[in-house]
Amino acid sequence: RGRCGEYSWTALRLLEALGFPVRYIDNHAGHVWVEACVQGRWIHIDPCEAAVDMPLLYAENWGRTPQHVLAYGAERRTAAGNASGAVTIWDVTDQYRPSSAEPVPEATRRAVETVVAEVRAKEARRVADAAVAAQTSRA
Repeated sequence: RGRCGEYSWTALRLLEALGFPVRYIDNHAGHVWVEACVQGRWIHIDPCEAAVDMPLLYAENWGRTPQHVLAYGAERRTAAGNASGAVTIWDVTDQYRPSSAEPVPEATRRAVETVVAEVRAKEARRVADAAVAAQTSRA
């Protein structure tokens, strides 16, 4: 059968195969889903719930307003077909919280911002090191 992780990875790969930029979304409270960029807009897609473009589903239907939601995705290719292979992380919490929700605790928001910045910095170093290694191997 499978659970949200399996369904979401399958949806992510199918959407990639169809040419859509995609991101894997994790609410860090036991549920994952995907987003696809359609006409310049990131669209919520939850294959477990058969839900499309319903980002408030969890707060309104499940009664679970997320404290933080992170999106993970690969860098998009350029027109020349080049990509660094970098993985990017975004804090997309606000998209999944109703405007009426209590604010996310400041300590939580700061902790998420710190982690996002650390992951981005580490990934930038990894990509830079890989580029140097590629240049060195060609020389």
